Amino acid sequence: GEFVWILGSHNLLAPNALEYLLDILKNNIKLNIIYTNFRCAKYPEQWPEQAYLGYNGEFEYIGNKDINNRNISEWKDLISIDSALCTQLYVHIIKANVWKSFWNNIDIPETFKSAIGTYPHTYMIVKTLINSPSFYIGEPLITIFNGAQHWGDLALKAKVYSLGLPELIREFKKQKLASSIIKEAMDFNKSQIRVIALASLKSHDFTLN
Repeated sequence: GEFVWILGSHNLLAPNALEYLLDILKNNIKLNIIYTNFRCAKYPEQWPEQAYLGYNGEFEYIGNKDINNRNISEWKDLISIDSALCTQLYVHIIKANVWKSFWNNIDIPETFKSAIGTYPHTYMIVKTLINSPSFYIGEPLITIFNGAQHWGDLALKAKVYSLGLPELIREFKKQKLASSIIKEAMDFNKSQIRVIALASLKSHDFTLN
């Protein structure tokens, strides 16, 4: 196909999401990248027994507060703490030829050891489309279920926030992203490392006999 939209097994489409997206794509066919809003639910508490014809059930919050569709002059304008620095794979619908041309001569990296191995999609976008126009779909087209991600354990999270994300932030710097966004990103990363460190300490028994 002309566009690629990668979803995980913990992502459920909203009713009529594909029809809605196709209309957006037809009206923005010249764009290389589209961003969609999303809803967040808890796994396994809110995971449905079935989602026939789409999921429109319980959720905790909407990923981005803005639910209005709008044109984006440059993709980098979407990067913020609210958007998790655009690191979610499932929010981006990208032209297939962008994927093909970028990955054609790149070796598959080791997972979670670098920015490209942790956020291959965002890394690719930063390298190829950071200044490109985009379109923001405010209507949440999917619901993602927090708690179902395979990298949720402490060891993998430690790699994400000590290796992958810091290197991605350095890539943001190279692309002259606003200093205010860089500072927010660095502060966010530090806060996550603190959370992981505290959780790691709590998981060990340091009682002296």
